Amino acid sequence: TDFRIVDPFLPQFPERSIELTGVNNNGQISGYYLLPDFAGGSSFLLEGDNLRVRDLDIEGSDRTLAWDLNDAGKVVGQFRIPDVRNSAFLWENGNIIEELDFPGARFTTARSIDNNDTIIGWLISDETEQGVNGFLWENGEFEGIDFPGATTTFAEDLNGEGLIVGSYRDSEGNRRGFTARKTGAEIEILDGDTNIIDVSVRLDLGTTRIGTPASKTLSISNSGDRSLVLTDLNLPDGFSPATALENNFNLRPGNALELEVRLDAETGGAFSGSLELTAVDGQENLFNFRSTIYGAVNGDREDNTLVGSAVADSFSGADGSDRLFGKGGDDDLRGGPGNDRLFGGNGDDLLNGGIGRDRLNGGPGDDTLTGGASIDRFIFNTNEEFVADDLGVDTIADFDPDLDLILLDRRTFAAIESGASINDVFETVTSNAAARSSSAVIVYNSNNGNLFYNANGSEAGFGSGDRFAILSGLPELSGDNFLIRG
Repeated sequence: TDFRIVDPFLPQFPERSIELTGVNNNGQISGYYLLPDFAGGSSFLLEGDNLRVRDLDIEGSDRTLAWDLNDAGKVVGQFRIPDVRNSAFLWENGNIIEELDFPGARFTTARSIDNNDTIIGWLISDETEQGVNGFLWENGEFEGIDFPGATTTFAEDLNGEGLIVGSYRDSEGNRRGFTARKTGAEIEILDGDTNIIDVSVRLDLGTTRIGTPASKTLSISNSGDRSLVLTDLNLPDGFSPATALENNFNLRPGNALELEVRLDAETGGAFSGSLELTAVDGQENLFNFRSTIYGAVNGDREDNTLVGSAVADSFSGADGSDRLFGKGGDDDLRGGPGNDRLFGGNGDDLLNGGIGRDRLNGGPGDDTLTGGASIDRFIFNTNEEFVADDLGVDTIADFDPDLDLILLDRRTFAAIESGASINDVFETVTSNAAARSSSAVIVYNSNNGNLFYNANGSEAGFGSGDRFAILSGLPELSGDNFLIRG
């Protein structure tokens, strides 16, 4: 077999000792060079078709050795600051994002990194039994890797399956190789056949109404090779365990227990957060398992206040004169019968007042507002001067000129002078171009339903204003369809 072998470094690094140490699946290459007589050195990353050189310099260091990189281009290695320390590093996109100093070590080197950002390496310490120890670094935490009975252990590489390789010296001084794999507790929290231990998978308890709790039964199983002592279960507000989980419950390998989790439904709204389970294995290793849990509670016949969560919510006030707050996410809020107030909050929300005299305020985002039957008010107010992103562009789906009102707050629409009548500042036009040149402050294009705030009068454009609403069905508007507040 023939190979095309090249040396790309002569022009860049003459008279230097160079070593290439790693290559990822994107063709990026890690390496380092040393000055003559090992007086110093630096690491580099080569990337692109022309192998562009990126220096991995660390302030104060006279020698940096890059040993490996993963497919994200994150590089690990070691650096020396004379008379101060020898530490490992994790580098990404021009910055050292972690300096790895094993507690009590006088020398730490990172030798390999996988695509999950798990790092292995070895250290020298006067405080450990072997003196030279391997380690695994994951999520900011160190774990030691020591071959039983060895005098020294060097962890050198790992693959995407968690297999670690390295070497050790036995009691007679022989250098030998080893393989290792991280073992211990493996837990599953099953909702039916779905493992919800991944925070990207949501445990959804569905929608109920005030006074009617909803629940799901989960199966917690230990598929590892060590017993787990379950020490703590935390649920966000609005949830509780319907079956008691015995503190310090010993969950043996291969066993499972059932846990019923309840959406309390004592108040209305949407509830979400983290289900967290803490456990300790027989070697006092702490494990924190976390999942996302969600549930919604509709109102009852009373006058309810229902508050949403930071994610996309869907709930209804049902009967009564209710107040609904969507908060974050793209929410679906329904007032139902009664004189309701709906506040969308952030996100592109769907607000439907239902039967009754309702008030709808979409908040930031491009919302869809439906008043429903009876007299409704569509409110545009941020308590600050107009900023387009603070309002978005809301679609009013069912504006009835004979019944409904558009309420404008003077603090937001500050170009409407105090004491001015809406009839003095409102105009209907038939094109967006005409709206931009209008001298009116509130301008309605009857051909497409666009409603504009024209903050600079007859000057070109809208100044600090912009379009803030679209009226579906192209209803005929007059100044009588507006109310100025403030």
